Amino acid sequence: MMNISIENKAKFFAQYWGQRVLSDLTNGGDRILCPIEASNMYRIEESHLKLKSLESITDEDVLKIAELLLWQRNILESSMIAQTKEILLSISKITTVKGWEWANIIDKVRELGYAYWWNGISVKDQIECGFIKLKS
Repeated sequence: MMNISIENKAKFFAQYWGQRVLSDLTNGGDRILCPIEASNMYRIEESHLKLKSLESITDEDVLKIAELLLWQRNILESSMIAQTKEILLSISKITTVKGWEWANIIDKVRELGYAYWWNGISVKDQIECGFIKLKS
């Protein structure tokens, strides 16, 4: 696993720039969700991202991701949802998805607020390192 430093945590957080997923402490000690932006990065050590689990992805979000897959355009919506979910959850399996398609898919997954592997760090390890907590 890579070195868990403030710099690496900031790089990880930057993938979700502009999204309201940064869990930060208020002066009263409560946690609130803030957008990730320069003005909120000053307390990165005590902060984490509150993200959704990919296992709980909605059909609506799956369809947004499926739009990126050119071969998905001519099949039934129910098949599209099932096949796209299978692809998303099969990071270790070989698929017909090309490298540039994976990059676009992963960007969209993060844009929609879901947790995903990063630089060899699994979602489980991101949780253990204090980078993220999953929404319940």
